[in-house]
Amino acid sequence: MYNLALLFLSTGFVVLFARYCSKYGKEALIALIAIQSVLANIFVLKQITLLGLNATASEVFVIGSIISLNFLQARHGAKAARQAVWIAFMSMFFFCVMSQIHLLYLPSSLDTQHEAYSALFSSAPRILFASLSVYFVVQHLSVILFSYGKKQLPGLPNTFLILSCLLLTQLLDTVLFGFLGLYGLVDKITEVMFISFSIKMLVILISMPFTELSSFFMPPPKTNPEIKN
Repeated sequence: MYNLALLFLSTGFVVLFARYCSKYGKEALIALIAIQSVLANIFVLKQITLLGLNATASEVFVIGSIISLNFLQARHGAKAARQAVWIAFMSMFFFCVMSQIHLLYLPSSLDTQHEAYSALFSSAPRILFASLSVYFVVQHLSVILFSYGKKQLPGLPNTFLILSCLLLTQLLDTVLFGFLGLYGLVDKITEVMFISFSIKMLVILISMPFTELSSFFMPPPKTNPEIKN
């Protein structure tokens, strides 16, 4: 229950902070999306026990980045959202390359942290490639789905539209990353994917009340009618 409470609090903070950033323009949201993308790749290595299942809490950042992306698209249009995807992708790529280069430095005799950094950032190239590729595909799909939903169902509340996008994109994310990054490396790959998707659904369900709450207390500015997708 302790980990579940922390998951609840962290998810709420991410959603409310995303709404707060939306008050400061698209630049703040793009920065938040990029930061969450990098954090998701760092904390994916930390394993926790959640409802008796072995999981990671990095799904909070994955879901949070898509919710932030949807906030951005709702206010500034699909063009700004696509720009955010590219910026976040390049931020992840830059972090991955520079972290590997930094590990190549020979540590001094006084260094006590090199082994910790090495253990944290020496990810297998296959997993790294899978993470970057899947992120790029899933985030672009989120932009397309959100734009399609806004056009075809203009009266649908943003919260339900965000939920629909999250469900579809995270199903694809789980399947793609499972086969590209984990197939052949772990036993019972379908079970691993099922547990991963279940945890993501839990995070999504937790995030929805906070999304509604953030809209009530901090309503976004009216959408500019000149914005085009």
